[in-house]
Parts: sequence; C-alpha cells; structure tokens
Amino acid sequence: MHGMNQKVLGAFIVGLGLVAASYTYVNFGKPRSAYPTVSQQAAPIRSAIAVADVDNNGIEDWRDTFTTAEPVVIGEVAASYTPPTTVTGRLGISLFEDFVRAKNYGPFGRTQEELVTDAVTELARQTEQVLYGQNDIIIMESWTDTDIKNYGNAMGASVIQNGDDNLENEIVILTDIIQNQNNERVKELEVIAGFYKNMRDQALATPVPRKFLKEHLDLINVYEAIYQDILAMQNGAEDPAVALLRIRRYEDDALGLLLALENMYEALEPHANLFSAEDPAIIFGSFVEQPNP
Repeated sequence: MHGMNQKVLGAFIVGLGLVAASYTYVNFGKPRSAYPTVSQQAAPIRSAIAVADVDNNGIEDWRDTFTTAEPVVIGEVAASYTPPTTVTGRLGISLFEDFVRAKNYGPFGRTQEELVTDAVTELARQTEQVLYGQNDIIIMESWTDTDIKNYGNAMGASVIQNGDDNLENEIVILTDIIQNQNNERVKELEVIAGFYKNMRDQALATPVPRKFLKEHLDLINVYEAIYQDILAMQNGAEDPAVALLRIRRYEDDALGLLLALENMYEALEPHANLFSAEDPAIIFGSFVEQPNP
C-alpha cells in the first residue's frame, strides 16, 4: 500500500464511498425482515498438504518447474531507427513534432492551420525545380544557315524519336492505376518519363545558335518539369505528397510544353527556306494552331 499512487488510492476510496452511499440510500427505511436470513455453518477442518523436496535442493518440487540453474541471456534486439528518405516521410515527422510542440505551448502555441500552411510551403520549397541556364548548354556565338538547319533538325528529330503512338496520355494511365488498381501500367509511366528525360538530355547536348537561346532553354526546362511530374506519378505510392503536388503542376507544365513548341516553330519559321518537307524540323509546325478558313 505504501507504493500505491495516491491519486489512484483516492479515486478508489471515493468510488467505494459512492457505491456505499447509493446502497444505503436505496435500502434506507426498509424493514430488516426484508433481508434473507443467512444461516452460519461451521467451516470444514483444513489439513495442510505436505511440501516435498525430493532432490533436496532447498526448493519445493512444485517450484522446481519454474526455476533453472542456467543463466538467462537476453540477446541484443535490433531496434535501430531508420529515418525516412521520402519527402512525404520527412514532412510527416516534422509536422507531427510541430503539432506536439504547439500543444505543449497551450494557448501560446501555433494553430494547426498555421502548421499545415507552413508544411505545404516547405513541401513546395523542397520540390522546387532548379532551372537550367546558359552555363548548362553549348551556345554558338556565330553560325551559318547550315548550323540553323542542323539545329532545327536535331531538335525536331528528338521530338519524333521520343514518342510512342501506342501509349496513352500519362494522366489517362495514372487514372487507370488509381481507380482500377492497375499497377502494371506504372511501367508505361516509366517509358514516358524516359522520353522526356531523353529530350532534355539531347537538348542539353545540342549546340544552339544564340538567336534561339530563349526558345531552347524554355524547351529544356519544360521537358525537365514534365519529366519530374511523371516521375512523381510513377512513385506516388512511396511519396504521395510529392505526387499530389506535381499532379497539380502538370496541367500548367503541359500547357508550357505546347507554348514552347509553338515558340520554337515561330523562331525557325523565318528560315523556312532552309528546310524541306522531309526535314525533322517540320514537326514543330504540327504544334501550331491553324487559323480557321
């Protein structure tokens, strides 16, 4: 009783008192005859059971079953903690810690709405895209018509080579994966992501006349943006927070791609006489909205 928690003991006493009081109130005023008479019988004579110690080890035989002379060795338990590597995992732990910290501060702590807003801001910061610039590409300070033709055809060939008419749009594939649990189609997302990565890398390696610098960098960065979007869709099960954020960006990135392709066409259009109908650069014309007749 000495070691019992005083609050627990107090609660027990108060509870016992309430039960006793209720019992007294319910039965108050009832005649004694209302209660049954309990006859008292003499308790049977008890006889002690002999304690045996056959092996004379000083321990009763019934206790030998629960004892052993062998030392008890507790092996090491591998309980090392592995911090999460995904943005979602790191963000979840940080947000939980912030919630606990804010609760400890009571009325002086930050609200859950403020903490969630900060978490979303941090998520956007961690997934912010690094833009490629002039230092990442090969710029031609002087060029000839042949250089322009080679450049246009190299960029056009990259678009033609990195595509598959048999594959559906990435959003259609993602919808099928989510709604129908068709996880086999993740492989298709991998293929499409690879196309955009290839176009990005090929553009980075293609020498560009400075007059096409802006259009060139726009294409590289939009290729990179959509590559990251699809990569996040592909890894949605492991890193759902990033996937949701990139899916929200995807619509703007897809529109940006269309505009970048149109701008490339407009930049090459003044040099149309350098290209024939068989040249790969002609592909850029298919991305331009044709005026109604």
